[in-house]
Amino acid sequence: MPQAAKGCLKLLVKDESGTLLARVFPAVHDSAATAFQHVSLATSIFPERDPSCYFAIQECKDDGIVCKTPRRYSEGKQPAGLMTLDNFIKGHEMADAKVLVCVKRIGERKLLTTKKGSKAELVDVVVFDDTFATIFSLWDQVAASADSWEAAYTTLLLSSPGLKSGNKPTIQITPRTQVDVDPLMADVDWLRKYAQRLMRREHVNQPFLEGGTAT
Repeated sequence: MPQAAKGCLKLLVKDESGTLLARVFPAVHDSAATAFQHVSLATSIFPERDPSCYFAIQECKDDGIVCKTPRRYSEGKQPAGLMTLDNFIKGHEMADAKVLVCVKRIGERKLLTTKKGSKAELVDVVVFDDTFATIFSLWDQVAASADSWEAAYTTLLLSSPGLKSGNKPTIQITPRTQVDVDPLMADVDWLRKYAQRLMRREHVNQPFLEGGTAT
């Protein structure tokens, strides 16, 4: 009998037609963690096993346009549930909420000790639109996603994000959250141009944001 799995990676992969939840088990865990570190979401889950599932990594270039269209998006129409960051932060959190934001600043990787005594990596990313700015926290394998992001250029469509409210509200990744990086949709070019204008006006040595604030 094969040894019981002690852990795995959960990968949320998608194209324009739908989303698939895939699990990578210990036999390929280490190589998969490296191969899929650029995937929008890759998080640890409870022990499971599915020996019939495998991945074939395709090494090819697509000019960055394949699988960039958000699920159920129709050209020229706003995605259902899309709202400003300010509206989301002020309490309009709902199951199908979507927020389009741009990366403003990427913090350094931090190695923290959790309440359970285990080590975990954390990267805090400041994201914003024309209404608000806040922190978007990335933990463990997900933190590697930010390595290729660029301030005032990378845009993120956050679907069903979590909200940690308080004096300094922040956006959280939950099991239901999907992240589209540089999605092919309306308003992305406008948001990038807005971000670049704003960044040029701000002081180059502005301190890192410690919580949500209006832009």
